[in-house]
Amino acid sequence: MTDNIYQKLAEHLDTLPQRFPTNTGTGLELKVLQHIFSPVEAQMAIQLRPMPETAASIAERLGKDPVETEAFLLEMSKKGQIMRVGKSGAQKFMAAPFMVGIMEFQINRFTKEMIEDLEAFEPILMEHTWMKGKTRELRTIPIDKTVPNNTEVMPYESAEAIIKSNKQISVADCMCRKINDVKGEPCGRPMEVCLQFGGATHFYVENGLGRRIDQDEALALLKKGIESSLVIQAGSAQNPGGMCMCCGCCCKPLTTYKKTDKPARYANSNYFAVVNEDACTACGICESRCQMDAITVDEYSQVDLDRCIGCGLCVVTCDFDAIKLQKKDEAHQWVPQADYMTAIMDIYKERREG
Repeated sequence: MTDNIYQKLAEHLDTLPQRFPTNTGTGLELKVLQHIFSPVEAQMAIQLRPMPETAASIAERLGKDPVETEAFLLEMSKKGQIMRVGKSGAQKFMAAPFMVGIMEFQINRFTKEMIEDLEAFEPILMEHTWMKGKTRELRTIPIDKTVPNNTEVMPYESAEAIIKSNKQISVADCMCRKINDVKGEPCGRPMEVCLQFGGATHFYVENGLGRRIDQDEALALLKKGIESSLVIQAGSAQNPGGMCMCCGCCCKPLTTYKKTDKPARYANSNYFAVVNEDACTACGICESRCQMDAITVDEYSQVDLDRCIGCGLCVVTCDFDAIKLQKKDEAHQWVPQADYMTAIMDIYKERREG
C-alpha cells in the first residue's frame, strides 16, 4: 500500500511540465521519493495542482478542515515538498516539480543515504527529463567582458544586466556542490553562489535555504565565481528567476553534457571560442579552466566546437588576447522565451513530443 502511494506520486510528478521518471524497473524513483515524503505527505502532494490555490480551496475540494489543511501545507512547503507563493496570511500552495524544484529544496535535509539513492537515480532522471527537447531549465551565458565590443549583447545574455535588473536577490549554497560535500568529496570551489531573483527570493529566505543580498554583493559573488572557473547558467526565460555558477565536476547538467560527444548541442548558448594561433603561447591556462574538456594544447590551443559551450572562462584569463568568443550565426542562436510560463509550456510540449 505504501509503495502504491509513492507510485501515484511519481505518476503525478510526471504530469507536470518538467516530468519525472516512472516505472524505471529499478525502484529508484520510489526510493528517492520515500526519502523526501512521508506517506501522508505524498498523499497530499498528489492532490495539488500546478497552479496556486488557497488552503481553503484545497481543503474544500478534499473535504478537510481548512485550518488544519493550511498548517499541513505550510509545513510541507517549508520542507520543500510543494511550492508556496504570496505573503503570510494570503499564501497559496501548488505542486512543485522534482527538478528544478523539490530536489534543490532538500539542500538542508540531505543525508548520505538520500544522496546515495539520488546519485544512482540521476542518470535516469536526466535522460527522462533534462535531455529531452530543446528548451532546458538553465542556459549558458558568457562572462560579460569576454564578448567583443563590436558584438551586440542582449540583456538576457548578460549576467551583470540580469543582476542589475533585480531588486529582490538572495543567495544559496550550490546543491550539487553540497551533495559532494556531504559525501566527503568537496569540490573546493565556492559553495554560496546560487542566486535567486524576485518571488523565488522570498521562498528561499523564508525556508532558510538562502539569505538576502543586494546587487553589489551579487556582483561580487559573480566575480568570485568567474575567478574560480565557474560557468554562468541562468534560468530558461529572458527574465530568469535564478542564476547558477557551475563546475564540470559537480553540476548535474554540466556533468551530463560532459559525458556526451557534443556538449555544445545541449547547453543553450550563443557563443563559441576561437583561437588566434599566432598570439597563443600554449601556456595551458585556458585548458585547465575549461569545464567541458573542449580545449587541448599542442603548439597552440585548439577548441573542439562540439564541446565548447561558449561560457568565456578561457577568455577572461588569457593575458595575450589569443582566445576570444564569437557569436554563432543567427540560424544557430538560442533566443530564450520571454517569461517563465512560456518556457515551461515549451518544455511541456517538447518533452511529450520528443
